[in-house]
Amino acid sequence: EGHVITLHYGSINLGEMDLSQYSKVTVTYATPDDATVPGAGDQYNMTGKRVLLLNAPSAAEGTFECLPEESAIVAYNQYDRSPASLTVTTVEIDLTEVDYNGQLYLTFDFRDPNNGVAVNAYVVWVIDITFS
Repeated sequence: EGHVITLHYGSINLGEMDLSQYSKVTVTYATPDDATVPGAGDQYNMTGKRVLLLNAPSAAEGTFECLPEESAIVAYNQYDRSPASLTVTTVEIDLTEVDYNGQLYLTFDFRDPNNGVAVNAYVVWVIDITFS
């Protein structure tokens, strides 16, 4: 507790998990606004705007993460930018229909839907990940 993970690209290793025991995961995060990171809104809007649970770590192309393969996506939901820079925000991913047991990773979309580089300065601060 008390840790904040800053994601510019990449994924967070959540370890082995049996998601059939949970109904949702709540991700608490914060994003920048355009005053803090010029162009942050445009970069966010170029991505798929998803927070994702994956069965494999994010694959990189150079220093930039690629979109996950469809087969790697365990569950996801759309997320919104913080209403103001670094304002703590939450998003829930519904797990009621998810029956996955194994290695789990969390990430956000950092590429556009065509896997083109969309984000070069946008970051997401992950404050908490709670399964319930």
